[in-house]
Amino acid sequence: MQTRKMILLLAGVLVLMLALSACNEGDSGSTASGGSSSSTTVADNGSHEQQHATKTPPADEQPADGTQTMADAPGMPGSMAPDFTLTDMSGTEHSLASYLADGKTVVLEWFNPGCSVVHYYYQESTAMVDAYNALKAEQGDNVVWLAVISQDPAGRGGTDEEVNTAISEWHIPYPVLRDGSGTVGKSFGAEATPALYVISPDGRIQYNGSLDEFKRGGDNPPVGTNFVIQAVTQCSSGEAVSVPQTEALG
Repeated sequence: MQTRKMILLLAGVLVLMLALSACNEGDSGSTASGGSSSSTTVADNGSHEQQHATKTPPADEQPADGTQTMADAPGMPGSMAPDFTLTDMSGTEHSLASYLADGKTVVLEWFNPGCSVVHYYYQESTAMVDAYNALKAEQGDNVVWLAVISQDPAGRGGTDEEVNTAISEWHIPYPVLRDGSGTVGKSFGAEATPALYVISPDGRIQYNGSLDEFKRGGDNPPVGTNFVIQAVTQCSSGEAVSVPQTEALG
């Protein structure tokens, strides 16, 4: 009898221990899942920004519930380019909307002759003008290249004399537009020079970032991909842009 009671008691204790163990595992998993879920959300938001910094989902893959995506941020690939009208150094007005209405692919280059990286691309090498010439040879009048200087006209690199001297000495063949208030630069999220944007005729930003694989302290001129030429070529052939964003190093 005593033995039977002892067996029953031990069996009851074992059942209770198993039950408690199961609850603890559930609570632990739930806590870990909840904690990791909350933590993952924060981490994912950061990592998703990095992912979107290299590739933004096409519009038809983005949320349809009105929530904001990285494509809503200024200048991000996949977003619509803000319209603008600016005047170049010779006094001629240029409207983004009018170029797009004519079916042009537009390359915007944020420019400042006082910037050392800009200086590299024009003075130490001719990579920027070479890229323009290559695109014109390949695409003809289907591509428009515009440089934009979002610099106080009284600031370093922004005076009429400095800009016009750069245009002349560097043989810049495309218009350089004045954005003295910086409004257009802010609307595109342009924070460095040179920063380049490729806009397809439907008004959507297809690429932003650097011209090519130039790296500070690296072997220059770079041997590798010219991201702007690649983006324009892929756009014109109806392909998805394989590298929609890189880091502008200015």
